[in-house]
Amino acid sequence: MTAPSDTSAAAPPPERLFLTGATGLVGSHVAELWVERGWTVRCLVRPGSDTRHLEELGCELVIGDLTRPETFRGAADGCSVAVHSAAVLGSDPPWETHRAVNVDGTQHVVAECLRAGVRRLIHLSSVAVYGHPADHDSLPIDESSPTDLPVPESARYERSKRRSEQVVRRSAGSEMEWTILRPEMVMGERDRELTPRVVRHVRRPVVARVGDGRNGLPVVYAGNVALAAWTAAGSPDAAGRAYNVTDDGTLTQRELLETARRITEASGPVIPVPEAVLRAGSRALGAAIEILPRELADVARGRHLWFFAHDDPFDGSRIRRELGWEPTTRAAEGWERSLEWRRRVERAQGT
Repeated sequence: MTAPSDTSAAAPPPERLFLTGATGLVGSHVAELWVERGWTVRCLVRPGSDTRHLEELGCELVIGDLTRPETFRGAADGCSVAVHSAAVLGSDPPWETHRAVNVDGTQHVVAECLRAGVRRLIHLSSVAVYGHPADHDSLPIDESSPTDLPVPESARYERSKRRSEQVVRRSAGSEMEWTILRPEMVMGERDRELTPRVVRHVRRPVVARVGDGRNGLPVVYAGNVALAAWTAAGSPDAAGRAYNVTDDGTLTQRELLETARRITEASGPVIPVPEAVLRAGSRALGAAIEILPRELADVARGRHLWFFAHDDPFDGSRIRRELGWEPTTRAAEGWERSLEWRRRVERAQGT
């Protein structure tokens, strides 16, 4: 997939991308990359969304609601590629919200793309579809690993992303080319989930770390995910395939915390908390659980502590082998960019 030449008088008009979730983390990086490479980007955005970044990029905006397909009928007209990155994150929202946005919303996007004759749909899923790594017979987890292992009813995000993939496979079928991308936990500029939580944590009087902190975390920079979407959209070999998108554990828990402390100028001491102590339960934790960031406080009581105490369990070699994709931004650099963006936001807000 190549951008048209600006110097050729006979150059064809730029191709169009239909993009959902453009005001979010991955979607905003997709918009930046496609615009940089000469495409016109048409973004489906919710009423009242902050679209200043997209307007600065020169994106076309369509005001609509994923749960009401009549509000964006025609949005994919003239678009050869679609990237569907809109989703409800986490397990706090009720199942009805996850189903309406992540499952039914995906169905509506597929239907719009089919109606408009879109050539290739890139669906942003998640490694969450694999469930908990501890339930798998072997590690690392690659695309041949099962995605139907039992998960708790409370794992609403995981359940909804599994069903969204089923929607793509069933509804797009052979009528439209599709590719599924499964990124790890994403960070980068405009990250409103992981980065602010870690920043709040390192500003506490005492900073908790799980174990020695030398384990590689399952995180990936948003710009690298956008590049994976670009690569998949232009590759015939990617049609009908699913790919893990990983940075292969190159950012350790220790580096994540120390970089955050440096950039935020936090000075609280780091206290290692053994995994076994965390697993003992909230009663044994006492005050320790109060110094954990929300994601660690939650997982200390549940099954997700594993991710903060063990190495990255996901294998991202298929997309490298089949499509030639490689991260162009190291995870450590991506994490610094995420933190610097957060610092700029705080300064602008006077906080």
